Amino acid sequence: MEIFEKRIINQILIEAVNLNNATINEAVEFKKILEEDILTAKGDIIVDLSECDHIDSTFMGVLVISMKKMKLKDRDLVLIEPTAEKARDIFTVTDTYKVFKIYKSLDDALNNVKVAVDDSQFEEYNNLEGLNLAWGVGLSRE
Repeated sequence: MEIFEKRIINQILIEAVNLNNATINEAVEFKKILEEDILTAKGDIIVDLSECDHIDSTFMGVLVISMKKMKLKDRDLVLIEPTAEKARDIFTVTDTYKVFKIYKSLDDALNNVKVAVDDSQFEEYNNLEGLNLAWGVGLSRE
């Protein structure tokens, strides 16, 4: 099993962090992975931290920076909380539970994230000049 495992379910990108201790040692690599994900993901990104027993402040900083970048794109970076209480404590200590959307399971997260709509499918409707549109039964607007 890889320490960072990418999956896509229903067009939602999921990054699983398969580490007991998510620390500064892995933060740089994970930051690069998330930067690439932010550029390529079509919707929100889920980061699954359920396997982590400990998350240090540097690794948490990578998550915060990535979440801010996602907000600039009108998308979310959401988290699946660690099952270990010790790992959840960093969210309380740093107050980051107030800024992240945090879910207890992958199913909960998948039910609450959004997928970007591909606007190209609506391209034919974007140019409506010259059309006589119906505005109700038997009514038209010219």
